[in-house]
Amino acid sequence: GTEAIDAVVAQLAGDTMELVRLDLSDLSDATIAYAAAHQGGGLQSAIAFCPMAPGRWLQVGKEIRNPYYGAQMLKCGVFEPLASAGDPAIPTE
Repeated sequence: GTEAIDAVVAQLAGDTMELVRLDLSDLSDATIAYAAAHQGGGLQSAIAFCPMAPGRWLQVGKEIRNPYYGAQMLKCGVFEPLASAGDPAIPTE
């Protein structure tokens, strides 16, 4: 379910944008794991990775929109394939 996502969102409430960006990887890991386990439907998403952050996030669209550093690094990153649930590359925590 979405329990892992809900838990991370709850701990981010009230944080400044800088603190949220620092903790974004926890939220992204939970979201990527959920997406890998629940593939299907009409929404096409991909995993994007920024080696500078470093961090991953789930995104739709064909142009990188890096959430880690705002406008400073908006286009920094590459796309990775969305693996299936159980893949060792997919975070499970």
